[in-house]
Amino acid sequence: TERLVCYERVTPAGSWSDLPPHRHGEDAEVNEVAYHRIDGDGWGVRRLYADADEGRAVVVRDGDAVVIRGGYHPLGASPEGDVYSL
Repeated sequence: TERLVCYERVTPAGSWSDLPPHRHGEDAEVNEVAYHRIDGDGWGVRRLYADADEGRAVVVRDGDAVVIRGGYHPLGASPEGDVYSL
């Protein structure tokens, strides 16, 4: 638990979080796991990218977890429901 950091965030329906996007330092060995709970029929999209590439977008549904191994990782919530991230 010496190296564990935990946060909670609610991204309101139709909104983005982590804007402007942040990333973890290149020298730090930080992996992030984001667990998502989503209201109703909502969904989210997490964009994973670094400076030099286009990256990818991952659609998240209620109960999904995404492993983030560096780079930028903003999250958007669909208009259909709030997205809770842990």
